[in-house]
Parts: sequence; structure tokens; C-alpha cells
Amino acid sequence: MKGILKKVYPWLGEVNSQALQMASRNLDTAYKKFFQRKEAGFPRFRNRKLAKSLCDASFGFFRMRMEQKCRERGKRFMLAPRFYASSKTCNTCKTTYRNLPHSVREWICPSCGKLVERDRNASMNLRDWACTRGLRERSVCGDEHGGRPLFEPKKPDIVEAEIVLGNAFQEAPCLQ
Repeated sequence: MKGILKKVYPWLGEVNSQALQMASRNLDTAYKKFFQRKEAGFPRFRNRKLAKSLCDASFGFFRMRMEQKCRERGKRFMLAPRFYASSKTCNTCKTTYRNLPHSVREWICPSCGKLVERDRNASMNLRDWACTRGLRERSVCGDEHGGRPLFEPKKPDIVEAEIVLGNAFQEAPCLQ
């Protein structure tokens, strides 16, 4: 299978490498401290051919590359515990929903009633996990940005709106 893929799609290996390089560079420049969830080796798939080709897609290479870039730039690379329930724990009240199937992307917290989006909730829980470990750094905990979390978009001010409009004389729609 590997030989066939390389013959039919010789550019595929190069694309994977470039995409991983760009993704790791973007993540590294965005955060002073990068953290991931610790997994048990490669992902498991029922289809063995798919599993082999996905292992070729460099899951391990991405983590290794991120660790290397963080080390080179003096940043801290953190791994959350393997069984940390980041997507099953409500970020508001910290209640864990144990029997949540992986296919459910949004759920309502049984304790506080908040509608929880699984991926966003997991990212906030991992951020909180990093902050509560006594490893406070401004870019992870949001302190450098006036106490607001990193994921909230900044609203443009008048100067930025003029730059976007190219100094046109019409008012920016976001400022009305």
C-alpha cells in the first residue's frame, strides 16, 4: 500500500511535511507555552491499511517537531495526563459528564445547564489545567492581555478600521 501511494501520489509526502512544519511554526509563535494531551502512541483504527497510512502522515513527527521548536525558543511544552477528561468536564462548574459518547459534539451540563461545545470546552479546560499547575505564564493564562482569554477576538478600533478601508471617507460597518 505504501509503495502504491508513493507511486500514484509522489507529492503527498512533501505536502504532509510542509503542512506540519507550517502548523507547528504557527502554534509555536502563537503561544509562549504549548501543551497537548498525552496519547498512547499512534491513534487506533479498525482499518489497518488506514492506520498504516495515517502513521505515515507523521503524527509522531508533529509532536517531536513542536517539542524541538519550543526548546529552541525557550518555551515550555506541556503534556496533559492521558486520561484527563478535558472535553467531558464543564468549564463553568467543573462537573464531569462520565458517559458522554465521542460522537456528541455539543451537550448540556447536567449540573449548571450550560450548553457546552465539546472542542472549545476542551481547549478552555486545558488552558485552565496549565494555569492551575503553578506554571503561570502570561500568554497561557491571559494575564498579558488584560485578563481576557486568548481566544476572544479583539474588536477593531478607529485607526484599524481606517487602515482596513484604505482611508476611505465612509464609516466602517463594525463601528456603527
